[in-house]
Amino acid sequence: RKALVYHGTSTKWFWPIVRNGFTFDQSRKNWDNVTPGVFVTFDPNRTDWYSHKAANVHGGEAIILVAEIPFSMLDRDPDDKDKFDASAK
Repeated sequence: RKALVYHGTSTKWFWPIVRNGFTFDQSRKNWDNVTPGVFVTFDPNRTDWYSHKAANVHGGEAIILVAEIPFSMLDRDPDDKDKFDASAK
């Protein structure tokens, strides 16, 4: 099974993501004091805000990438209030 997810980022990171996939890099971090990782959401409207944050921090234009990934690659964001839990059925 797969999930359709959205990732907000900047055009500055478009080609590195195309070449290397969704990989975490400390230099691309947008917030301090959060768990390191690559964050995706099921909500395209919410993604808009994250893409603008990335563009404001790193330059470039705000973009939203859409990906279809296996559910097994998802894990909840421990810093997020929506509490997505990959173990829930």
